[in-house]
Amino acid sequence: MNLLRLSRLIPLALIFGASAALAGSVTAKVDKLLAGPEYAQRLFISMSGTSGRPSCATNPTWTFVLDSSAPNAKVWVAMLQVAYASGRTVYIEGFNTCALWPNSEDIRYLWLE
Repeated sequence: MNLLRLSRLIPLALIFGASAALAGSVTAKVDKLLAGPEYAQRLFISMSGTSGRPSCATNPTWTFVLDSSAPNAKVWVAMLQVAYASGRTVYIEGFNTCALWPNSEDIRYLWLE
């Protein structure tokens, strides 16, 4: 790879790496879940101890939001219900965006501890 190509790739790597680093993440118990007709297919998740939230995620209660109508979202909803009902710890990382709701971060992935 020549030096010119490399010099073009480095800024891109920094931009994309920085945006992922700013995404919110948390390992904690699910405090609350919220859904309702006025929120369409969105499921809101409240968790404490979130770090690195994006600037758009200003909601103090509803940390993350999930589109429950998305393909395979039923698995995520079931995992969140299990975590909430059993008090198990869950890890959630966000996309660093608030596209589903203007002040709650979109979920990238989650797992149960």
